[in-house]
Amino acid sequence: MSIYAIVVIILVGLIAYFHWLQGLFSATLSALFAILASVTALGYHETMVNMLLGGKMADQADAMVVAAMFAGIYLLLRVVFDKFVPGYVGFPS
Repeated sequence: MSIYAIVVIILVGLIAYFHWLQGLFSATLSALFAILASVTALGYHETMVNMLLGGKMADQADAMVVAAMFAGIYLLLRVVFDKFVPGYVGFPS
């Protein structure tokens, strides 16, 4: 097993543990935000590459813009909804 695979497994475990601590509602919102951010980033990355870079750095531009757009959209959604949803949402049994 490569070092990269071990690092990925550890990261997935840490992210799962973090979401387990946050609770089901917060984890569900996080999953929905990740889906929305990925669909939006993949849908608009070519437009952003042409608009911002104009053909420069052709080999890396797509990957950089997709990663930056995903991170920006996800963080924006997460911060906005964390302001509206309290730290603990309890549901009756």
